Amino acid sequence: MVMMTIEYSWEDDFMKYSHIKAFENLSMIHQKNSNLWIPTLFVMNSASDKFSYNPPPNDLAEIGPDGTVTAILFTIFTVGCSLDLRKFAFKILIYVM
Repeated sequence: MVMMTIEYSWEDDFMKYSHIKAFENLSMIHQKNSNLWIPTLFVMNSASDKFSYNPPPNDLAEIGPDGTVTAILFTIFTVGCSLDLRKFAFKILIYVM
């Protein structure tokens, strides 16, 4: 099981507000992730089709005047690993997918 924090960043032309006079002094707008379109995440090495996204209470995305959206997602999923880790004498093992 892997618990992961993923930071997404993309540009959305519909979120641009630099041309709106009333917002000219804003450098960033915050919006709940649940109110936004967020790209789909696909884990190729996933051992299960279950994907858990548990948003924290403060799951806010940042929207810049140029339409750049940055969202942070906290997720849990299961991946397969063909290594028998009992055969290694390491105290710390880093497995790169």
